[in-house]
Amino acid sequence: MNQIDSHLDSVKDNLISDIQLMLRIPSVKSSPLPGAPFGKEIASAFETSLAIGKKLGLQTFTKDGHYVFFQSGTKGTMGAVLCHVDVVPAEKGWKHPPFSGTVESGKLFGRGVEDNKGPAVCALYALYLLQKTDKIRGRLRVILGGDEETGWDCVENYKKNEEHPAWAITPDSQFPVIYAEKNISRFSFSTPLKSDLVKSISGGSAVNMVPDWAVAVLDEKAPMETLKKTAQEYFAREISIEEKNGEKSISAHGKSAHASVPEKGKNAFSELFSFLSRVMPEEDPFRGFVEFYNGFILGDHNGKKLGVYFKDDVSGELTLNPGVLETKKGRIALHIDVRSPVTVSEDDLRKAFMKIQYPNIEITQGKFVPGLHVPENSPLVSTLLEIYRKNTKDLTPPVAIGGGTYARAFKNTVAFGPVFPWRENMAHQSDEYMHIEDIFLFTKILAQSLCELDKKYSEKKK
Repeated sequence: MNQIDSHLDSVKDNLISDIQLMLRIPSVKSSPLPGAPFGKEIASAFETSLAIGKKLGLQTFTKDGHYVFFQSGTKGTMGAVLCHVDVVPAEKGWKHPPFSGTVESGKLFGRGVEDNKGPAVCALYALYLLQKTDKIRGRLRVILGGDEETGWDCVENYKKNEEHPAWAITPDSQFPVIYAEKNISRFSFSTPLKSDLVKSISGGSAVNMVPDWAVAVLDEKAPMETLKKTAQEYFAREISIEEKNGEKSISAHGKSAHASVPEKGKNAFSELFSFLSRVMPEEDPFRGFVEFYNGFILGDHNGKKLGVYFKDDVSGELTLNPGVLETKKGRIALHIDVRSPVTVSEDDLRKAFMKIQYPNIEITQGKFVPGLHVPENSPLVSTLLEIYRKNTKDLTPPVAIGGGTYARAFKNTVAFGPVFPWRENMAHQSDEYMHIEDIFLFTKILAQSLCELDKKYSEKKK
């Protein structure tokens, strides 16, 4: 392990500069192009990662632009690190440019530094460190996907075309070890948008983010002075009343956070519907949907008011996040991200939602992604926990989360890092950052863990 430390010391500057290279690419999924199914920026991130891997002397592989992977070792049991190069959009409110890789006060800022381009580069360097120490017994891969935040086509393509790992970790969450992840599902509430005040509503950039913006476009006869007076009196920071180029609108402002922890954000939809309840006439046809939101969704992150609450001893309570609002063809749709306990079946969850009855509101179910549970006493979890504790002296027990990671894509796979328990989780937030000292400690822990797991599973096969 001392060899890993000494080799890491010699490449720390290169590690940070290579993470910065990746952060400068705005790798948000966009329209597909030939050889770039997730858009040109994600393709650029793949190309940059391949260049970094080749520079580090790793074996590099690519397939149709859906994923790339890197390998050390040529035979024996294969273990893997799973990361992704796509990122969620950079919402408003950034002090540092989101795609600059700015260093300030011992922190590295940028969209994806934590989720998940920073850990991806750290994983490449972890393989490099192990190659330098000549400790690899089997095969170790770093697999990078390009569609983790939206559809998982990347990992599904990998699973169809490539060998599956015997064990794997994904550094896309927090320490010490994530032994369970909740189910992830999507539900939508829609209704005709018939209103004398509101012409359309839109908001949110991704359903798995707490939305920090929402806009209601108003009828040209909207009483602007009355709206401004109410906004100034009750919503001075949250609501803006604007008239530009002949269009009247209400803008709501919130604070972004990951959908799995909606209580850490401030939902702009809740601010908008709270405001509309004060200014919308009682007879307005759209008031029913406003009252539905305020009565059954606002302020309740666990679905108790809707009657869809679940809880278990493995992964805890259900959470829900209203993430996207859109108006299409005369209907408004509210798309909700739901994280349900791992022991709750898709059928039980669907039945709970379909019991919801409210006039003129249609409920539809989207995708359902099953959760995972790897026992705490398994070789994978216990080994990772041991390495983590040796390096940090922190005795925090393994945890269950609402976040969804690549860990659920393969058997015997868990999330591991990169966020330490004493740090704030910055995934999907404005001014996303990691402490530089944490980047180095994470890389060290990752390299040691890969070394120990490679040894353990190679011996197990014999």
